[in-house]
Amino acid sequence: MDEAEKQKIIGELKDFYKKLKSYNRYVWSKEKLAEVQIRNRDSLREKLVHKLGLLKTIIAQLTNKQYYTQFGQVCEIWADGLSPSGYLPSKLTGLGLCIDATNEAIGKLELTPLAGLELQETKSVVVESPLKIVDAMCLHPKVVEVNESLFKTGNYASAILEAFKAVNNFVKEKSGMSLNELRGMKDRPLMAKVFDEKNL
Repeated sequence: MDEAEKQKIIGELKDFYKKLKSYNRYVWSKEKLAEVQIRNRDSLREKLVHKLGLLKTIIAQLTNKQYYTQFGQVCEIWADGLSPSGYLPSKLTGLGLCIDATNEAIGKLELTPLAGLELQETKSVVVESPLKIVDAMCLHPKVVEVNESLFKTGNYASAILEAFKAVNNFVKEKSGMSLNELRGMKDRPLMAKVFDEKNL
């Protein structure tokens, strides 16, 4: 990286930071937003998500901030902070961490001499971290079998959907019950029976 490239990244990060702060004001607004404000907020979120593809890895490398733990679950700051919907406290926490990480990345770039900067290839950082999280979850082998390749390629939403479908079909198959019959069952005894090692 040369000085011109460093300054370009700093400029992009500052613009991104400014937009994050604007989006944060919309999210924290206690007043009901007018239709035009809702469109502006949604447009701003889309621009942030678009720009994130380029900046996420740089921010993660400079700050080592990409995940946080809330209520015993590992969450990604960007997924929560820039989610179009979802549980508001998680969104607010994630968005606050996104703003802090971006600001910290700007500071590190501005204060670190060019010789001290080492930004690595982005692919390993993006793909490796979620896989470590999936491994740490100790998921059932049936779930891992279905979604591992999707996780490796970065298709997280599809991986979750396919895992849900696989578990649902597995429960129907092993229990011998229809979906309507399953709805009336208590979850824990049913899952304990279905996922017993004898049934695998």
